[in-house]
Amino acid sequence: MDHLNLIQKKLTGSLTPDEDANFQNWLTQSDQNLQEYKRFQSVWNSIKIPQSKEFINLEEAKERFWKKESNRTKVRTLPPYWFKLAAAILLLFVSGLLLSRFWFSPEVIKLVATDSLIETQLPDGSNVWLYKDSELIYSDDFNSDHRNITLNGLAFFEVTKNEERPFIISCLDGDITVVGTSFEVKSYPGDDRSEVSVTTGIVSVDFVKGTQPVLLKKDDKIVYDRSTNQLTKGRIADNEVAWKTGDIVFDDTSIDDALKILTEYFNMSFMLENKSACMITTTFRTPSIEEVIDELKFLLDADIKVSDNQVIIKTADCN
Repeated sequence: MDHLNLIQKKLTGSLTPDEDANFQNWLTQSDQNLQEYKRFQSVWNSIKIPQSKEFINLEEAKERFWKKESNRTKVRTLPPYWFKLAAAILLLFVSGLLLSRFWFSPEVIKLVATDSLIETQLPDGSNVWLYKDSELIYSDDFNSDHRNITLNGLAFFEVTKNEERPFIISCLDGDITVVGTSFEVKSYPGDDRSEVSVTTGIVSVDFVKGTQPVLLKKDDKIVYDRSTNQLTKGRIADNEVAWKTGDIVFDDTSIDDALKILTEYFNMSFMLENKSACMITTTFRTPSIEEVIDELKFLLDADIKVSDNQVIIKTADCN
């Protein structure tokens, strides 16, 4: 790395330990090197550019520099070297502008749940349960001056309260904004709708452009239909977040509804081979698939086969 690049990184406070050692070595090689650096440093300080990782306003920097130099020309004529120095400083600004975008761009963090549930804690202390076939994306500067994330799929959130930094979830259909609450978001790109279900607190859902966000409170649920661009507000159904809590409660539940819940919980297809009016009353606590099948066999007097990620059920007549 040439000495001009080292000077640029020194002035912007971005030298690595190895580069700093190289810079110090170059600086002590001669008085001429020391004086050259001091000239750059003098001009840099005169236009008051902070040594930080923040975005450098190039136009503002140039304006300050030329204003400073134009004031000097009122009392004396600048030697040719200063014009070269001015060009070098502007070159440093441009390179610093480009390099800052490269060096200091936030790192993107992606969490992907493929065939199992992922539980994680975000830097702000918020907890997330990420369902199968879902992904959560955020930058490594999360909680520095924002709490913005992106969700594709299904997740349950317990958000740490921070009124100064709202927690914002972006999904395919819009944004969900909260301060501190617990809720579920379901938004798969391949589905025809998105859902938000609130278990505690208040959530603002902004899915339809040109309309006011919808506020949801405890036990509220909203469904957005992408094909019609319509929102439908209702109440959370039984076992809405069973996949997260592990508790499945059937209280005189129709077999059709029960199988839908089990399909989502186990991420495998529960199919009814024959029509049935059977109702189910039972409770499962973080069950295994084997436990559920044994219980269904007992309750329904059913013949059950498992094949290729499918559970096929043939029940007795419950009419």
